[in-house]
Amino acid sequence: MIVLYVMSNGSPEDNLRQIFRVFDINQDGAISMKELRRIVKDVYHLLTLGFTNTLNNHLLGGLSRDASKFGIF
Repeated sequence: MIVLYVMSNGSPEDNLRQIFRVFDINQDGAISMKELRRIVKDVYHLLTLGFTNTLNNHLLGGLSRDASKFGIF
């Protein structure tokens, strides 16, 4: 949502319309609870995926550094 706003060069109203279109998945002019749940679920998934990837990279990087100290890699 923030990315859409920052990348838009339209008026604030144009920006809000564009963001609304993202949330209004079936394009019926309203954001239903089903659509809202889907968006919250997708955002949560992206956030946890990013956290998991960051954690994995950090852990693997640490393991790789430790292993190289002992000539394993």
